[in-house]
Amino acid sequence: LGASAGLAPAPPPPGTPDSPDAATARERFRLEWWGFVHAAVTAGLMQHAPNVVMAEYVSGTRGLLERLGLPADACDSFVDAHYAPYMELLATERARECPALMLRRLRASGEAAGGPATRPAPEDTHGLAVMAGAMAMLVAAIHDKLEAYDIQAHPA
Repeated sequence: LGASAGLAPAPPPPGTPDSPDAATARERFRLEWWGFVHAAVTAGLMQHAPNVVMAEYVSGTRGLLERLGLPADACDSFVDAHYAPYMELLATERARECPALMLRRLRASGEAAGGPATRPAPEDTHGLAVMAGAMAMLVAAIHDKLEAYDIQAHPA
């Protein structure tokens, strides 16, 4: 009725899948997940490929993010804001700390955005276990895939 009368439809209630706070939470999670995945691939390349291959992958970050639809300003801050925290843990063989870090970062960004539906409870051990399992499977899959190849640098 509102749309036919020329009125804008009411926004979805907070906490529902289509609400603005849920969309913001999905975006924060997406950036955090991309940061972790990018760090996991970089860490895998550090272990299984020549340094030049890993360096080329990292230098292509901006182009990759642009192809994924991230605006230029977000591409510029991605490395420091979303990639570096996970890369530090993975490079120092502290991968098991990544799930707790992600949940802490999502909780903190949810509080900063004021979105109560986006904050996991501090005692969310189930969420932590699910996150840890997903991250462990991803890291294992990356290493399994990279081990299957003899990755060589391109001749100059």
